[in-house]
Amino acid sequence: MKEKEPVKFDLIENARDSLRHAVDHLTGAGKPGPGDLKRAIRDIAQVVELLLKERLRRIHQAFVWENVDKYPLSDSPTVSAEKAVTRLQHLGGIILPEKSRKTIVAARTLRNAIEHFEFSLDLQEARGIVGRLLSFISPVQ
Repeated sequence: MKEKEPVKFDLIENARDSLRHAVDHLTGAGKPGPGDLKRAIRDIAQVVELLLKERLRRIHQAFVWENVDKYPLSDSPTVSAEKAVTRLQHLGGIILPEKSRKTIVAARTLRNAIEHFEFSLDLQEARGIVGRLLSFISPVQ
């Protein structure tokens, strides 16, 4: 890669890259430890959010922004995963099962705790969240 060549990821490429990182943490040497599961949860929660935004973008790019009037300013906030689910339902007629909605909210809550504060999670619960998130994104790809 050239020094001045821009690095650019669209939503799908960004999601794929995060998923690769999550898989690396889950399949590295030996059994994944607490740090690996933490990073996998963080990365897979990001994958879910990015894929939801991509689905919104396919309806209209402005729907990815929290405030559609700010479209296309790149420094304006984009929607949360929960807001993306709501917009997909109201604007795209896409209704996710309640179980999927609960998984998205739980992952977002846990990801926020991981990124911004402290958290506690047993390994069995962490593996369950990772499994639910992976099963949610597998049909989306």
